[in-house]
Amino acid sequence: MATATRKYKEPKIVRAKRGWFIKLPFLWPENHPSPNGKTHKVFEISGGVNRIHDLREREALLKAMLKELKSMLENGFDPFFEHEEQAFAGQIAEKKGEIQQIEQAEQHPHGHPAKEGWLGWLVFMPEFFGMPRANGRTWCRN
Repeated sequence: MATATRKYKEPKIVRAKRGWFIKLPFLWPENHPSPNGKTHKVFEISGGVNRIHDLREREALLKAMLKELKSMLENGFDPFFEHEEQAFAGQIAEKKGEIQQIEQAEQHPHGHPAKEGWLGWLVFMPEFFGMPRANGRTWCRN
C-alpha cells in the first residue's frame, strides 16, 4: 500500500525577535510556479498573537492554532486555494456568457427581440384605453 506524498512540511512555531508565528512550508502547485525556483512557499501565520503581551497566553494560543492547522492540513486544506480558484474561474466563464448575450441584444436593430413586443404594447396602450394624444387627436385613424 503506497502512501500519498504530503504537499507540506511539518508546521512549526517560530519565536523570532520580529514576532511569533507558525511557519508552514507548502509545496508550490503546478499552475503557480515558484518565482525563485524553490520547491516550497513558506507561509507565516500569526493570527494576531503578537498583540498578546502575556507570553504564556501567546504560547497557548499558538499551540491551539498549530493543532487546528495540522487538523485542517490532514483534511486537505490548501493555502493556495486551488479549488476555490477553479470555482471562481467557472463563475467568470458564466458571467462572460451572460455579457455576450447582453452585447448581442444591444447589437440587435431594435434591442432585444422580446423588447420589441413590449415597446409595441406601450405604443398601442393609449389607443387601447381610448386616451387622446398630446396634440388632442385620438390615437385611432378615423
